[in-house]
Amino acid sequence: MTKALVLGGGGVTGIAWELGVLCGLQRAGVPLGDADVVIGTSAGSVVGTVIAAGIDLEVAVAQQEVGHNGDRRGETRDGDASQTSGAGQNSGAGRNGDASRNGDASRNGDAGRSSGAGRDGDAGRNGGAEARAEGERRGGTGRLLAALAVLTDPAVPVREGRVRVGEYALAATTRDEASYVAGMAAILPVRQWPKRDLRITAVDTGDGRDVVFDAASGAPLELAVAASCAVPGLMPPITIDGRRYMDGGIRLGAGADLAAGADHLVVIAPMAWIDRDRIETEMASTGAGKTLLIDPDEAALEAMGQNFMDPGRRAAAARAGLRQGAAVADAVRAVWPS
Repeated sequence: MTKALVLGGGGVTGIAWELGVLCGLQRAGVPLGDADVVIGTSAGSVVGTVIAAGIDLEVAVAQQEVGHNGDRRGETRDGDASQTSGAGQNSGAGRNGDASRNGDASRNGDAGRSSGAGRDGDAGRNGGAEARAEGERRGGTGRLLAALAVLTDPAVPVREGRVRVGEYALAATTRDEASYVAGMAAILPVRQWPKRDLRITAVDTGDGRDVVFDAASGAPLELAVAASCAVPGLMPPITIDGRRYMDGGIRLGAGADLAAGADHLVVIAPMAWIDRDRIETEMASTGAGKTLLIDPDEAALEAMGQNFMDPGRRAAAARAGLRQGAAVADAVRAVWPS
């Protein structure tokens, strides 16, 4: 019986909300930290590291109330995740051991979804024009979403679209790579890959390939997370073995397809409103008999705001996650064996 936890991207507010959901579930008696495999994309790579390393979620959530300089305003000079997420760093919490592996179990084929309300203007269903329109509606980071609309344009081949975004990422003026990596390393609770199976997604800027980093890949953990979180135009692509990598979210979806072979699958996706159909297709492709998608409900979306890189929204997003985690506990319990 294999259990897979997939954590999608969602910027600074996504980190806070995901941590809140996981902590809320834990408080309700449904901890997901015993997952056999944890798959993280962008914000999910930070939260995935927290979960896979067995960090105290209560501590990680409490840190969402604290600003980068130790104040409780939750505000910093910019929206860089490396300056704002505070996802369990220096918590001193005990680690859980590596989960035991079990063989395949019979599947019963039922699937579930929890949460909330989907958004109009679904980029996956309606293509690039709607993605651009939704991007403009969302303002600041909306301009980024509009720039990424090529990824959902049906007239542009997938790899070609990613290469175009890669060119944009490489040409953008951002903070330097070394300081960005140092900032990301500072927010991680561990420096070495956890014993638990942690997989982190990224995309090659040069050829648009999907890449999955894990302990066997040889990539340092902080570089893998920095690459997965390197939002084009906001953070620099990350150099690993001579290649430059950008945000794993550029592959779209949530990375649930990487959980192929799991028997039980829970996907927590802060930005499912962009491409719910694609995420559900990924989930179906795994063959898991028990699945559940958790995405922000309307109250959580309101708490997170329209700018997913706004550090001032961290505390509200975490509180919304705590509430929603408790609310969906029974649905999770139905698909996640104890």
